[in-house]
Amino acid sequence: MCAAGERFFVHRSRIDDTLAELSKALATLRIGDPLDEDTQFGPLSNKAHFEKINSFFAQARSEGDTIVYGGQALDRPGYFVEPTPSASPTHRRRCSTRKPSARSVPSSRMTTRRNC
Repeated sequence: MCAAGERFFVHRSRIDDTLAELSKALATLRIGDPLDEDTQFGPLSNKAHFEKINSFFAQARSEGDTIVYGGQALDRPGYFVEPTPSASPTHRRRCSTRKPSARSVPSSRMTTRRNC
């Protein structure tokens, strides 16, 4: 079961603190075998999804987004990628509007609910 958020809209006055705290939390995750009870973050399910998520990382960078944490495939057997929040100057960018995955979470600065 996956209950992870897909994107965050954070008021611009709070986004830097929010992303800093999120990065600290992600750095502590135990990434590994999903059958191991100590694992908190497992692999992607297949090669196609792995390639799609890696393309989101590349696209975020090419569109000028900031990779806040992660943003890479892990060098181990399986389809492992780092959990990766990114910060976008605008939520209108393609990687912020397409359904990504919990592996690649775009966030946008907002000033009002109308900006969402």
